[in-house]
Amino acid sequence: MNCPNCNTLNPAGMHFCGMCGSPLTVGSGRERRRVTVVFIDLASFTSLTYHLDPEALRDLVDEALTLVAGIIEDYDGQVNTFRGDGLVAVFGAPTSHPDDPQRAVQAAAAGLKAIAEIGQSKGIALKGRAGVNTGTVIAGSVGSGRVKEYTVMGSAVNLAARLEAAATAGEVWVGPETFEATRHALRYLATPPLTLRGFPDITQAYRLDQGEAQPADPFMHLEFVGRNQEMNALLSALGEVVTTRTVQELWLTGEAGIGKSRLIREFDCHARVYYRLRSLYLVERHDQGGVGRTWSQLAQQLFSLTPGEEPRLQQHRLTLALQELHQVPALAVEPLVQSLSAAAGAPRAERRRRQSLQWQGYERRSHLAEPWAELLASLTDPAVAKEPVQALLLVIENNLHDQEAAQLVRELRERPGAVLILRTTRRPRLSAESRELSLPPLSLEESLTLLRQLSQPFLEVATQALVVQTGGIPAYLLELGRALGNTPTGSFSGSLVALLQARLDMLPGPVRQLLAHSALIGERCWDGLLRHLAPEGADEALSRFQAEHLLLQETASRIPGQLELRFQSELLRDAALRLVPLSDYPTLHLRIAQWLEQHAPIELSRQMARHFEAAGNNEAAYSYYQAATELALTEENHPRALELAAHLVTLELPLESRAEALLTYAQAALAVGDAALAEQQLAQAAQQLTESRPSEHLAHLNSRWTQLSQLVTATVARHP
Repeated sequence: MNCPNCNTLNPAGMHFCGMCGSPLTVGSGRERRRVTVVFIDLASFTSLTYHLDPEALRDLVDEALTLVAGIIEDYDGQVNTFRGDGLVAVFGAPTSHPDDPQRAVQAAAAGLKAIAEIGQSKGIALKGRAGVNTGTVIAGSVGSGRVKEYTVMGSAVNLAARLEAAATAGEVWVGPETFEATRHALRYLATPPLTLRGFPDITQAYRLDQGEAQPADPFMHLEFVGRNQEMNALLSALGEVVTTRTVQELWLTGEAGIGKSRLIREFDCHARVYYRLRSLYLVERHDQGGVGRTWSQLAQQLFSLTPGEEPRLQQHRLTLALQELHQVPALAVEPLVQSLSAAAGAPRAERRRRQSLQWQGYERRSHLAEPWAELLASLTDPAVAKEPVQALLLVIENNLHDQEAAQLVRELRERPGAVLILRTTRRPRLSAESRELSLPPLSLEESLTLLRQLSQPFLEVATQALVVQTGGIPAYLLELGRALGNTPTGSFSGSLVALLQARLDMLPGPVRQLLAHSALIGERCWDGLLRHLAPEGADEALSRFQAEHLLLQETASRIPGQLELRFQSELLRDAALRLVPLSDYPTLHLRIAQWLEQHAPIELSRQMARHFEAAGNNEAAYSYYQAATELALTEENHPRALELAAHLVTLELPLESRAEALLTYAQAALAVGDAALAEQQLAQAAQQLTESRPSEHLAHLNSRWTQLSQLVTATVARHP
């Protein structure tokens, strides 16, 4: 293997370069990526500037391209290279966004505008032109030894260059894929018929119509679909709370993306039609410390305190607000104020001193939770509150390990008050007094109803097939809808491939590469195999895969002593697999097959055969396809045996091995009762056996041929 750093050839089996010590990775470090490429240059530059001094010419080009490069970076693109009086930029590598095509087109338009403004300032009719194209490329470092440069290569790059050369001065021309990805967010006009060298199939491009404003994003107002039963259950629970004036806790359970948060917000709005309602939300905040964050969020919502406000000013405003309410005993004011000291990050010793002074008069175990619970419950008490509400809705989202929130709930349950506590989690975590409302996936019809708001009618058939893959999870349906959308899509104007690529780009490069290699292994993989492919960093990657639910652990493993993992989504696996360069496939397949050969049981022969075949080792693939076929026959899984045998005879094999494969195919055909097919395979096997060299194994094959021929004859006789 050649070292990716110094290009030194190293013997097989080495994990580090013998010359420079750099890690030797299995992959090439390159990735297949969907990117958008932008070519910009100065139109008719030579004729406009022939009279300029060379230094003035250089300064003009430098000023224009520096400004354009800054604009590219403002849109989160990367300037790949400068070339003469133009530049090449890439959106989507090395990191990507779901809306990279739109960013690229808008950056190109802004760049052309900047070029024109520079020309006006200098009294020159200076204009630029741009070509933008989207497609799959190979992205990575190229060069020799230590002199390397990150770049992208592929026909998508060449088409962008052709579009730029054909474009009219002052215009942005885009290719078909860019047009499809952005046509609902940007306005285009078709160009006259084109002839682009090297691209005979491209006869038309699209030029950006910069005079039209973008349409508004409608996704903020998508119709709420389904959940009628769950909505009625929530309204019933709220009605019971109002009638009995008791605190109730209800858990909304369901996997991520199932729509728990959307249901709560729809319920919040719907309930206000029937009740005077006050709502408070405690959400998981990773940007705050654990101490005091519950009290801080309550204070911000109840008293409009500004997040990040100076702690002393925040406490002063809270004190004044509490004194004006008149429903909180004076003794409770100071603990409420002091609770914000914890959220503000007061030194630990100072917090302990303050708490020890204030907590002497409290007998309960949760001293800070008690006054907050008293305050919240009193908001629904007509005898205390100046403007009481009929019910308080307290929503606690994903704060499963927040002890302050848990203490607050316990204190609230001990008080009278019309308070409905809604909590969300993926799995039930119920106390004896709590109830659960589980959210199932949307039905097929509900899923299609949601998707119809985003997709084109003629995609109905394809949509139904994709909906099944999403499993009725609203979050996945929205991603799919944004990819198929026929309405403005805001920041999600890319295809589903771009969405998933952007998700994968959140992972560090080595972690992302190992995930791509996991996809190549198959629907399922094993932790030991991943460590074999990436000796350095596999533990970190595995932890991240499971923490972010990219790979899910199976309850049982088919390989003893190994964790068996599967992709959370086949769509995600497909996106990860697209990252692997085709040139890396043989090496990776061989390493996967060799590891499976050492660790996997015979039941995984089919997987071993597939990887050996993809690695180009037909001899090993033949042995494992034979084993897999024989296993299927033993288990009386005759259709699978026939399928495996049919593939087995397609391999390029020596005469004797091919004869054996044909005999196996004949045996599988007999197992499913197809005597005619078995007879055909035996006829071909006879020819192969005749041409083979005499050997002990050949004698065995001839004997097997005779037995199978007799079976075929007997079968035909029984069923003429």
